[in-house]
Amino acid sequence: RIAPEEPFSPIKWKFIPPTAAWWGGWWERLIGSVKTLLLRVFERSSLNNEELLTVSCDLETTINSRPLTYLSDEMEELMPLTHSIFLQDLKQTVVPDLHIGDSSKRNIRLKHCDTVRKELRSRFRKEYLSQLVQKASVKGQSLKTGDVVLVGLDNRKRIDWPMGRVEKIYPSRDGFTRVARVTTKTGSLVRPIQKLYLLEVSEVGDPVLQIKPERRSRYGRLLQQPKSHM
Repeated sequence: RIAPEEPFSPIKWKFIPPTAAWWGGWWERLIGSVKTLLLRVFERSSLNNEELLTVSCDLETTINSRPLTYLSDEMEELMPLTHSIFLQDLKQTVVPDLHIGDSSKRNIRLKHCDTVRKELRSRFRKEYLSQLVQKASVKGQSLKTGDVVLVGLDNRKRIDWPMGRVEKIYPSRDGFTRVARVTTKTGSLVRPIQKLYLLEVSEVGDPVLQIKPERRSRYGRLLQQPKSHM
């Protein structure tokens, strides 16, 4: 479905260099988190092939529904862009919950499968949001006006954190920004930047090797750069 649109909006592929696995640390860590979740949940569960396939498909949907960035500029329509939008036309990608309908007609296996699915969903969302928090704190990402962020709230679980847009930043006298005003669907909030977490693709920055020009002495001899500055 993406191929017919390619001539109008060419896809720009960006690859990491060979033997530089640490450049893909974000998604490699995400893969590791999913493997850990599967191990923790499945080691305490007994599923047949059909149940395992159902649970795996539901987890795949949950992973592909994580917010990457936003689509609309309207706060009332602040819809996150997800992997699922590229993979299929359906906007609602979640597998129907088994609790819909007459619960008295469900057997024990369906209840068990439903429990495993819900646990995987909850665990992944918590792990993913935890990685966003750690990513922001480690990289020290700088906010700017217009960025879409998750607003951390102490009285809510990470799953329920609202999405908002940075409307204004307040630089300090030393030039660093420590406070920002964020607009959400429910209103405007002033929060420290430690409580604002950029989405997964909010920052498209790659490590860049800075090549300094050669320096020569007055006699034309090439000056060697000290190792401490390399």
